[in-house]
Amino acid sequence: MNTKLEINGVERQFNPEAPNLEGVLVSIMKENALNNEDIISEVLVNGELFSEEYPHQARDINLEEVNKIEIKTTAKEQFAQDFLNDISIYIENLIHGFKTSANLLRDPEEEINGFDILARSLEMLYALKAHLTNAWLTLGKQHLEKATNIFWDKFNPVADRIVKAQEIGSLKDVADLVEEQICPFLTEWNEELKSY
Repeated sequence: MNTKLEINGVERQFNPEAPNLEGVLVSIMKENALNNEDIISEVLVNGELFSEEYPHQARDINLEEVNKIEIKTTAKEQFAQDFLNDISIYIENLIHGFKTSANLLRDPEEEINGFDILARSLEMLYALKAHLTNAWLTLGKQHLEKATNIFWDKFNPVADRIVKAQEIGSLKDVADLVEEQICPFLTEWNEELKSY
């Protein structure tokens, strides 16, 4: 195996027994090859950005097919602040996804795609919540928790109504709830977060 590893532009050694990309990442974390205040912000494999589309996808990257792995790190605080600076973009993308799902759910020929986009949008929303929590804890900005809790207090009952509407097969109700309730809640939340 002739795979080269660079961390922030500096060539590094890694456990030669690592069978895949995940093994390399785990080994450098175990060996404290990173500064404790840094997190991995970018991974390039053969010059292309790698981002897991499903959990443990890095296991599928066989090192025999990899010439070079480049890892870029960022200080935790900077990463968290960058995330907060861009949160409006993420929420606007979520709103777009939810609106698209609502429109597709109203079209009998596209309802499968509508449910797929709705499921992915919900998954992204929960991931956003987790990242936001990590960011405010890292930066000591617990006041962001209030705006987030207000959003979830509004969102959860609507999510329950969506599940009930889906169970009885009322796609119009699902679409209406998404478009008329979730999207405005997201817009309010976005404005509230901007004020911090």
